Amino acid sequence: MRIAIIVSLLILIMGACACNRNSTSSEPMSMDSIKKTYNEPMMEWNHAKIRDQDIMIKRYAERRNWDMTRSDSGLYYSIYETENGMKADSGYIAVFHYDLHLLDGQFCYSSDSTGPRQIKLGRANIESGLEEALLAMRIGDKAHVIIPPHLAYGMPGDGNKIPADAILVYDVELRELY
Repeated sequence: MRIAIIVSLLILIMGACACNRNSTSSEPMSMDSIKKTYNEPMMEWNHAKIRDQDIMIKRYAERRNWDMTRSDSGLYYSIYETENGMKADSGYIAVFHYDLHLLDGQFCYSSDSTGPRQIKLGRANIESGLEEALLAMRIGDKAHVIIPPHLAYGMPGDGNKIPADAILVYDVELRELY
């Protein structure tokens, strides 16, 4: 996390220097120059941040002896109890029970207090990582799901119990599809 802060400060300093240097020039910056000055450092910072989060997720799973699968998107999941129920697919409405914590163990939400969640797969207005995990499940399956911020609530959080840039840990049971 310290590396991300240092990289962020360096990006800001480099950007300020570039602005001062270009403000005395009579020629406007070219689009290539703008991309190189601003986009490339920000992309490098984002990649470093995702790598750091990936390491944190792997360590968390290792401490719990969870054998996790990592999807191409960066989602981690482990279906620890499997059933032979119908497989989830886009277009179905999924009903599921869940417990949601942050990576540091802080409790956020649970179907015990809010009731089971119900979403239409493929058109859901939920965390894309949670939907991706549900689509890998069958009715009756139980899974541990770790969702990095870019597949969850991202930088803003949810404005309530999930802070900015939070990694989410779900325990999910798919109960019904219709």
